Amino acid sequence: DSAGVAVSGDPSTVRLEKKYTYNELKEIAELVSPPLKEIIEVLNHESVNLFAEHLVKEMGKMLKKIGTTAAGIEVLYKFLEDSGVDSGGMFFEDGSGMSSLNAITSRGLADLLVFMRTKGKYFNEFYTSLPDAGKEGTLKNYFKNPVFDSTLKAKSGSMTRVRSYAGYFKTLSGNDMAFSILINNFSGPSQKITAGIEGILKETVLDK
Repeated sequence: DSAGVAVSGDPSTVRLEKKYTYNELKEIAELVSPPLKEIIEVLNHESVNLFAEHLVKEMGKMLKKIGTTAAGIEVLYKFLEDSGVDSGGMFFEDGSGMSSLNAITSRGLADLLVFMRTKGKYFNEFYTSLPDAGKEGTLKNYFKNPVFDSTLKAKSGSMTRVRSYAGYFKTLSGNDMAFSILINNFSGPSQKITAGIEGILKETVLDK
């Protein structure tokens, strides 16, 4: 009321009321977003699921003219197709990956990383957004072996009985590598799984 905006009735949303269209809404405030490269750096460093959900909706809004998760997922599939990545076995239900209905293949994810590295228009921004192993974000306490120092950048993904890592590293011989390791429905401590993944990557990094 102090701002001159009349308020009546109980709090609600357009989605619940189902009697308004977005064209009928009146803008009362605007917040300027940080650049996308800053948003994805926070997202990939800290796994902010809310950011991921909103980015998918924003893709739908920008490219399909409707800011819904379904529209954003259509954009994702189209991007994979245009990138030459086989989306067989990939199913997207949300933006964060938290739904148990989501599915992705390790090969498909690795192929996408290769595409970004070789043909991605904004690879530098994407690469910078990934945390350094043993130093930053969700990787701060993992892959701390000196062999990974300044050689490995990756995104982690974890849920109950799920541990996944995907990203880039450089071998001792100087080869640039993309990798994707997805572990689902394992038994036993997650530390054992992470240690196994670290062992695989360490052996590959040291490959001459």
